[in-house]
Amino acid sequence: MENSEFSVPSPKDGKDVDFLVWGAKNKIKPHVNGSRISFTVTCNASASYSRPNPRSMSPMSRA
Repeated sequence: MENSEFSVPSPKDGKDVDFLVWGAKNKIKPHVNGSRISFTVTCNASASYSRPNPRSMSPMSRA
């Protein structure tokens, strides 16, 4: 994933908040120990607050 925008509900008031995510890099490293298999998953990304989501704002807040 290069760039993407996500809307997530705010834990404070439940309204959607938008974030812009860029430069996401993922790495999956398998580990085998006899008959047991496990994975280490590493995820790195940069993100910033994008803007208030107008879909979650009341008409009075948009004015």
